[in-house]
Amino acid sequence: MDLTNYFRIAIYFCLVMIIFTLAVNFVSALNIFSAVPTGISSSGTPQDIFSEISGFSGGVQYIWVLLLTMAGLFVVFMAKVFNDKAIIGVYIFSAIFWTSFNRCLSVINIGNFIPGDLLTIFVVALLFVWVAAIIGMLTIVS
Repeated sequence: MDLTNYFRIAIYFCLVMIIFTLAVNFVSALNIFSAVPTGISSSGTPQDIFSEISGFSGGVQYIWVLLLTMAGLFVVFMAKVFNDKAIIGVYIFSAIFWTSFNRCLSVINIGNFIPGDLLTIFVVALLFVWVAAIIGMLTIVS
């Protein structure tokens, strides 16, 4: 595991968030702790699937999907204009990073054991990690 730059650290952190969320959903699916509903348990309708993937509900999941779709179209257009595919990698990394962070945050918030101020500190630290990863992605020379 090579942690020589911020980009690699952020990628590993993103993978840890995804694995953590999947592990909690797996344990929840075993019905060991049946008091807390988590994980994907949708009826198969598109609004339930969007809600489960993004972690948002109450109509916000549609805004998230619309935002990701519009940003994706814009990124493809900008990649064509500048003839640079690195911006597509930044988009894919950002979409996966923030979606998995939102799912991880919804799992961490179960039971409200972690104070909101501590979560705010965590989010600000993640913003710095994300910005450093984006800078690393755009400045790494192969």
